[in-house]
This record gives sequence, C-alpha cells and structure tokens, in this order.
Amino acid sequence: MKYLIVFYLLLVAGSATAQTIAMQLDRMDVIYVGIDNPITLAVEGYSNDSIFLTARNCTITGGKGHFIINPTLPTTYIPVDVMLKTDTGIRKLGYRTFRAKCPEATAGVGIMGKRAGKISLSYVRKAIGPTAWYEGFEYDSHIIITKATIVISRNNEVLFDKTLHNGGGVRFADDEETKNAIQSLQPGDHLLLDNMTYSPSTNCHSSLQQINLIIVE
Repeated sequence: MKYLIVFYLLLVAGSATAQTIAMQLDRMDVIYVGIDNPITLAVEGYSNDSIFLTARNCTITGGKGHFIINPTLPTTYIPVDVMLKTDTGIRKLGYRTFRAKCPEATAGVGIMGKRAGKISLSYVRKAIGPTAWYEGFEYDSHIIITKATIVISRNNEVLFDKTLHNGGGVRFADDEETKNAIQSLQPGDHLLLDNMTYSPSTNCHSSLQQINLIIVE
C-alpha cells in the first residue's frame, strides 16, 4: 500500500504563506539503504520541471516529479530539501525529514527460491545459481550474490568443496568444475551453499544465511 504524505512548510524567502508540497512514498517516513526508494513530488503552484530534490549522504536521480532516492547510511535524520529552479537561480522551498534504515526484511537466498529441505534433482540441474532477495519487501530490489562456497557431500563424505567469486553474480555454469559437480548430483546427496556475500554493498548486511538442501528424484 502506498501512502500520500502531505506536509506544509514556509517558503525560505520568508513569506508567511504556507506552501503545500505533496510527496508520495511507500513508507510514511522511512527510506531504505541500498534500495531504490521511489518518491513522487508535487509542489502547489510550480511545474514538475522546475522542482527537484537534494539530500546529504544520498543518491537522487530522476526528475519531473518522479525521483529515486538511495541513502548510503542508516540514520535517524535525513533532511530532503525541495528545490526550485527559476530564471534567476535556485532556491529552497522547504524540506522533509526521513529516517534511513536497513531493509526490515531479512535477506533470503535460495536456488530457484528453495533454501532448505528437499529439492528435486532436475530442479537443481536447471538452476543458474543461488539467488537472493529481500523477503516480503514491497520495493523492486535486486541482490547479486558475489561469493559462495559450494559443498556437495554423499553418505557424509565431502565430494566437492569450492568457493566461487563473481562480481556479476555467482553462476554454476561459469565454473567448469562446479558445473560438472552440479550435473553429477544424485538423490540423497547433500548440497550446501555457505559464506555468501552480496552486492550492492551497503552499510547494512553483507552476508546471507546458508542454503542447505537434500537432493531427491
């Protein structure tokens, strides 16, 4: 559910007239580190072409009333300034404060969405590699697993143990040994993926819980 935030503030020029600014955000006063937070902005009496946002320790892109804000640090106070472009220069109309938080949902990982328990052999063989997401998070967010240790065991004996690194995302097929090991899995084998790290790197979480699977027909 989206909420419409409407707040009132005085023009910086010293006018006693309240200026209405409407800002739409997925959470009332929270933006999330490492995630693109969409904001829709409208200021009474001004065109969308003439207004924009600025904030410290944030990356802000977009325009014409639609912006993406991405804070770099978790903090309890981020003033987001509403700015106006005029023929004579730029002036501040006001600001809105937000909290910047790490994503509330715990990051989850899994091969094709599976994290623990039994998984079919054909399912694993079709998998590109481990994937990750913010569970239950409303924003579109993409996490790339950049490192993972893959362990395959059979009858309590380790058959394969290798750590993969890939800034573009760990994929089984990119490493010949790993590809062959995955294709050689048998029912009853134990597949473990551990020591996983992900990108984009933030000042929040940097590692993920392990994937622990038992192969079945």
